[in-house]
Amino acid sequence: AFDEGWLTDGRGKKVYLSDAIVIMTSNLGSENFKKFEKPLGFGNKSLGDMMQIKNEVLKAAEQRFSPEFRNRIDEIV
Repeated sequence: AFDEGWLTDGRGKKVYLSDAIVIMTSNLGSENFKKFEKPLGFGNKSLGDMMQIKNEVLKAAEQRFSPEFRNRIDEIV
């Protein structure tokens, strides 16, 4: 999809992705969330905790995905 700019659907029809938004998900780095779990009840994570989690998840993605693949991603949420 990223090289060609299109996919073939189940009926063999080409679907062009030039005007599409592709959403990808992953559980990479999900083990990092365990470090910040609160005991039973409701707890708030601090902004510092969230930034640290984000940095660790991004580091895991850098280790897993090639630079060529990562450079094709416009935005990470």
